[in-house]
Amino acid sequence: MLQRPASQTRALPEPDAGMSLLPGRCGRGSRNASRALNSSHTHLAGSLDDPAHSMLCHVPNVAVLYVPQADLHTQWLPVYGSSGGTAFALDCGNGRVMTGVRTRAARLVDAVGLICRPVNANGTLGSETTVGPLAGGGGGSVEVRRCAADAVVAGLDIRYGNVVDGFGINCKSWKASTRSVEGPPDGGGPHVGKVGMNRSREVSRCESIKQPASGLRGRAAMLVDAIGLVCDEP
Repeated sequence: MLQRPASQTRALPEPDAGMSLLPGRCGRGSRNASRALNSSHTHLAGSLDDPAHSMLCHVPNVAVLYVPQADLHTQWLPVYGSSGGTAFALDCGNGRVMTGVRTRAARLVDAVGLICRPVNANGTLGSETTVGPLAGGGGGSVEVRRCAADAVVAGLDIRYGNVVDGFGINCKSWKASTRSVEGPPDGGGPHVGKVGMNRSREVSRCESIKQPASGLRGRAAMLVDAIGLVCDEP
């Protein structure tokens, strides 16, 4: 902590209508806004909701500049396929990561849903569960694709034309101590549906090691018309 000499120290003004007075240690409003605030003399410069502002924390005779670390924004990766069907969004929920998919498929992908695991307080992965409904139709037969026990979904290998012909999941190892993924993605394993030789292909991957897959989005009716990945911090 740096302290200016007394001759250079300027007392902060008392809070007025343009400044907020909060109990607590220096902290920042975000989705983690419930974190405790401890000092009874914390003056805020600017707005809590303005990422361009930092907090100026005041204790007697000492002024400290605190630069908060903002949460990462949710990654909505591109959707690949056609414009048919109705939009859907499937989410593992807070504190969970996507570790697989459950589908209905034959020659094409008829429907898709999520397999998720909670992240425990110590960073390890909890028990696998299915979350939410299937998006799509009732054709085909049930197929399940899942990552290894210590891995999470970090990408999709998508084959598509007028609809989604097929796709595979790409998994990465989960490191509990840092709550992040590490290492190269695996080969993705067998695809769901038919992998057409003359169809378009896109490999879509989560961009941050702190944000593995947390859900799927796309369009579907009797078949899955388009699909994309959502990545976020658990």
